[in-house]
Amino acid sequence: MNKIKGKSLKKIISKTLYSGCTFYLDEDKAHNITDSTFENCSFRTNVTLRRLERCEFINCGFSGSIIIDLTETELQEIPPCLFNLPFVSELHLGYNNLEHLPEEIALLQNLESLNLTTNQLQSIPKELGALHKLTILDLSFNQIDNFTTEIATLQNLKCLDLVGNELRELPKEIDQLQNLEELFLGANKIRSLPPEIGKLSNLRELLLGNNMVKHIPHEIEGLHNLETLSLASSNLAIFPKDICKLHNLRVLNIDLNSIQHLPEEIGQLTKLEILDLKSNQLEKLPPQIGQLQQMKELNLNYNEMKSLPKEIGQLQQLQMLELHGNGITHLPEEIGQLQSLQTLDLTSNHIKNLPTSIGKLQNLNSLRLGHNFIENLPVELVKLKNLYVIELESNKIKTLPPEISQCANLNILILDNNKIEEKTQRKIQSWLPDCQVMFD
Repeated sequence: MNKIKGKSLKKIISKTLYSGCTFYLDEDKAHNITDSTFENCSFRTNVTLRRLERCEFINCGFSGSIIIDLTETELQEIPPCLFNLPFVSELHLGYNNLEHLPEEIALLQNLESLNLTTNQLQSIPKELGALHKLTILDLSFNQIDNFTTEIATLQNLKCLDLVGNELRELPKEIDQLQNLEELFLGANKIRSLPPEIGKLSNLRELLLGNNMVKHIPHEIEGLHNLETLSLASSNLAIFPKDICKLHNLRVLNIDLNSIQHLPEEIGQLTKLEILDLKSNQLEKLPPQIGQLQQMKELNLNYNEMKSLPKEIGQLQQLQMLELHGNGITHLPEEIGQLQSLQTLDLTSNHIKNLPTSIGKLQNLNSLRLGHNFIENLPVELVKLKNLYVIELESNKIKTLPPEISQCANLNILILDNNKIEEKTQRKIQSWLPDCQVMFD
């Protein structure tokens, strides 16, 4: 083993005994260390260690933060020397084969971020409750089936990720995490939520998708600062009205459920920007949908809708409207009021005609109308100067208006499986020489 004493150094060499050395390591680089001993050494910069095997730190000082990144290193246990580094602020242990954590994990009293994603942990170690400076705890994609109440003592915790485990319930002590801002619980086996969840007043993001939650407690209305809520694939048959009291909500994912109608109270979510309702059983939208003035994306794919309310035209900020796989027969003239709309997807519906007001959608760049019953396009369509792609496959179109040539930015036009004769195909191609036109 090499021996270096009393030197100022900018790098570390493995298989070395360092005594009384001062290190000024590159902060932008992760350092690999094996088979080395550090005695009475001083580290003057922030340190990131990527590999740490058979090392020992004796009476060392650290002026900056210490980040240990042992992600995807086939660990079956945590290197014991790590527990001689009490100033570690971040510890990344994801994508390994850890089945348990040693009691010594509690010695890392300065730890602020702990990542244990994708290991083989079956329970949350109670020792984690001693890490009082912890703000981020990622235990996603393990085999955890029990939420230890010791976690509730982590008063500084801001982000708790338990996605992809075997949890069936949350303890009522969850309400003690008063600084929690992000709670990720998707892909577990949770059937119900404790009323105490409504006391997490600082929570901004709550992900509950892919569970078995059929009922949302009324107390959820207490989450006044919640901005993102996911209830996707949760076996919901009724839209929880209490969600409509979350007036700061900006993103709501409630797709892949069995919801048949939306309550009028949906109009109270005036800050909502993204609403994902795909793969439900909705037959119509309430007129109050028009009150969602900040809406930018509305996904209604794979429902059972026959029409849209005229109030849809009030969504002046809407950029994306997706209605793929419904039973819509016509669009209201008010569709033309959507001046911010960029994408309109009406694939696989029962539409025969488009309203002339569609020519007012000046920002539209993608129009998807495949698999309908359209015979003619309104000439007003040529006013859409920003239109880049039109999909019209599997309709009953025989020709297009010659004015289509005015769509100068049209790059892709799909006309497969229509009734366009070869002579007409050549004409359409001549009208759009710079466009990729696709026929059968």
